[in-house]
Amino acid sequence: VMEALRHAAQGLGLPLRSAEVEFGPSQFEFTFDPAGAMEHADNMMMFRAMVQQVCARQGLHATFMCRPRIEHGAASGWHLHQSLLRLSDGGNAFVPGPDGALTPEAGAWIAGLLEHARESCLLTTPTVNGYKRYVPFQMAPDRIQWGRDNKGAMIRALMAPGDGASRIENRVAEPAANPYYFFAAQILSGAVRGHSRQVSCGPPLSWCKICLCPCSVPCRVLPTARRGGIACGRSAQGYCCWPGVRRRARRRVRGACHCSRPSIWSRATSTALPKPTSSASS
Repeated sequence: VMEALRHAAQGLGLPLRSAEVEFGPSQFEFTFDPAGAMEHADNMMMFRAMVQQVCARQGLHATFMCRPRIEHGAASGWHLHQSLLRLSDGGNAFVPGPDGALTPEAGAWIAGLLEHARESCLLTTPTVNGYKRYVPFQMAPDRIQWGRDNKGAMIRALMAPGDGASRIENRVAEPAANPYYFFAAQILSGAVRGHSRQVSCGPPLSWCKICLCPCSVPCRVLPTARRGGIACGRSAQGYCCWPGVRRRARRRVRGACHCSRPSIWSRATSTALPKPTSSASS
């Protein structure tokens, strides 16, 4: 199945970077090369349709559900890597200086994502099933925090001096999310609410790289149910005034939100996506 999916992705011209087996039974992860936000959103729509078609031809059912009810299953997530390019010279604005400290652009972008993490769940986690992933002691975020190379944090800052691939990774979304809404939520939170106001993201978590335990320091948590995500989206000051978010909160409509900036790239969109099971058991 993996080989068939890889060949199909390459045949469609998708910028496939890697494909590997994940923790759960029949759970796979696919990553893609960096590209613009709108291009990656289009690619994601094509990829999901391709996966379901290829698996169906082999008598399998591929699902992008976050927590399918299968024995020994593991939650699937959509880890979106993001970097900001300067319009002046095309350079990566997230590359830190020699001291390794966050650049003002990176700090403000992270701060915006953290500030609006709860209300953006309306767009990053649109299904009831997706909120079942936000539990402690899992490789999934449940608290609104950021860290360096820390798999227990909602946002990871994967940056090093001189590294042109410096970026942040937001681990909050579910694979079934509408990519256009998801990416627009990141742009709205990071650019409009973070970068434009030059807010600070504060200090990072001090956990080790592989620690998954909840932090002992009090912090905000993500909604634990879809009802909470909708309520946060409706009540957020300065967030729901954006027309696309208001429509989603009130009517939960589907559609593509064509909102992007030429300087924003999603980097190596990493998604633990399909979990093929036999058609009879699905």
